Amino acid sequence: MMKKKKFKFKVDFELEELSSVPFVNGVLFCKMRLLDGGSFTAESSREVVQANCVRWRKKFSFMCKMSASAATGILDPCIYRVSVRKELKGGKAYAKLGFADLNLAEFAGSGNTTRRCLLEGYDTKNTRQDNSILKVLISMQLMSGDPCFKTPPSTSMSIPIAGESESLQEDRKGGETLKVHLGIADLSAKSASVPDELGACGHSRTSSYASQQSKVSGYSTCHSRSSSFSELCHRRNTSVGSTSTGVESILEPCDEIEQKIAEPNLDTADKEDTASEKLSRCPVKQDSVESQLKRVDDTRVDADDIVEKILQSQDFSLDSSAEEEGLRLFVGPGGSTTFGSHHLPNRVGSGAYEQVVIKR
Repeated sequence: MMKKKKFKFKVDFELEELSSVPFVNGVLFCKMRLLDGGSFTAESSREVVQANCVRWRKKFSFMCKMSASAATGILDPCIYRVSVRKELKGGKAYAKLGFADLNLAEFAGSGNTTRRCLLEGYDTKNTRQDNSILKVLISMQLMSGDPCFKTPPSTSMSIPIAGESESLQEDRKGGETLKVHLGIADLSAKSASVPDELGACGHSRTSSYASQQSKVSGYSTCHSRSSSFSELCHRRNTSVGSTSTGVESILEPCDEIEQKIAEPNLDTADKEDTASEKLSRCPVKQDSVESQLKRVDDTRVDADDIVEKILQSQDFSLDSSAEEEGLRLFVGPGGSTTFGSHHLPNRVGSGAYEQVVIKR
């Protein structure tokens, strides 16, 4: 029996955040424990849930021992568990929400690596598991041991982020499906704009080389140069390993549309007739936006009506009596002036003030 190689790594583990938390409020914390290669344990700070997210940004450093086979040089698994817990009874007790197991052997000798993990439940039979995502940063540095070693295959799955273009791979090849998608793009340019509600009808069961090579997912994304039509070009993988999901069950009513679109031998006229006929079968509310705006306007007070009612209630006719009863200018002895009504001379004595009359 060959003796295994021994390694010693320095691990810098940073606990970033927990997103998609199904709680409006609450206090959460994490307990970290090294299951293999050491006895490191630590707890994070207790943070409050804000906007369904908890941010710790806490960094931990510890030493970890690993071993590898002398024949292959592949590092043995070294599990590091992060347990997420919620405070109960003011911090006197806690409830375990879930955990995430990280194989540190996958990060050996690497720089700062970001990993997002979906929490696993402790009691999956009686408790509904929450789809919370834990984000961590791991950096490992070799301290002692043979620098020639191999890391085990990564267990992480790459998930494309919305808005970023996927990189083309060598096993993805076009063929007849490329011509079909280009023909559909031409039809979409000639016909009227397709509403967003028809996005669910743009799935087909055509099988291509790329979909046959895909074994991880039950779908393969169609790559075309038409960005407006790319959202309508998701195809079902018809390989043996594909299984029925909830999304596929929703797409079943539109299979007749896609079977006719997928035929590459149809001429342009037949494609236009087929597209117009199938689009008419999908019930779409064209005036959905207008009806919503109309309902909102019905509940509001019209400012124009209020102004019109105020103007109608006012009397703008000229009143001669009101004009005569205005202020008048009087000049007294010594050039003094005063303002008042026509009753002012009667109060101060006749001849004391004389009214100034301006002739127009």
